[in-house]
Amino acid sequence: MLNREEVIRIVNELNLPKDKYVVTSGSAMVLHGLREKTNDVDITVNKELFEYFENQELYVKYKEIGDRTCVFIDLTYDVQIIKAEEIPSEYVTIVDEIPTQTIEHLLEFKLGLNRDKDQNDIKVLKKYLKLDEV
Repeated sequence: MLNREEVIRIVNELNLPKDKYVVTSGSAMVLHGLREKTNDVDITVNKELFEYFENQELYVKYKEIGDRTCVFIDLTYDVQIIKAEEIPSEYVTIVDEIPTQTIEHLLEFKLGLNRDKDQNDIKVLKKYLKLDEV
């Protein structure tokens, strides 16, 4: 499990262009201080940056998550690079100089997936945003 300092170190060591990626999911929750640890670092990158990694002859994986197909590369044991056509600026906030998924978009994302493992995160996000339970 990775704590906040480890997530920051891993992301900074990758030295990615800050306008081409966003830290997402559980690792974003750790950066926001809404969770203490995460299993891995999920980094969503734009199409151009994903192609750069693809050209390194890394194995591209496809995974069905809900009604969407996720395209990603396991960069290391702890880091997944996830492909996005684009990263809308309204989904990004800067936390400790790292582009990070906004709390509002985290909730939208987790609600969209609605997996069993997301239920606690959804409760934490709703509580933080002071939204009534539905």
